[in-house]
Amino acid sequence: MLVQLRDEFLPSYSLHNNTVSLELDENITLYADPEKIARVFGNIMKNAATYSYPNTKITIAAIQKEQYTTISFQNKGKTIPAERLSSLFDKFYRLDEARISDTGGTGLGLAIAKEIVLLHGGTIEARSEQETVTFIIQLPISES
Repeated sequence: MLVQLRDEFLPSYSLHNNTVSLELDENITLYADPEKIARVFGNIMKNAATYSYPNTKITIAAIQKEQYTTISFQNKGKTIPAERLSSLFDKFYRLDEARISDTGGTGLGLAIAKEIVLLHGGTIEARSEQETVTFIIQLPISES
């Protein structure tokens, strides 16, 4: 699924000369609603396409350990202040109000992603430091 989504987003990434690196075992499997999980990954990838610095690499990684699969999306972009990271998942929250017309977003993508991840028994968080933004999703390996 991540390979397919990467390919779908390549035109968006190439607009700013960004590249995408997949660091994962293609045999990882999840018990999840594929359409909903694709929406989660797509929302995060859209943010990376929109907010990454030009000419940088976006890295998508996945590892499976014991009870969870961890999927991370990392891009180079403006550092998000620590006190604002948790608000990224609030409905209609926009980090930079001045960019609304530039990006066309509604501020719902990450809120929707969080709801879907929680419904699957997982977690989602954002980290940002030294101009690197990382979204980390943990999803259970087996059905609950």
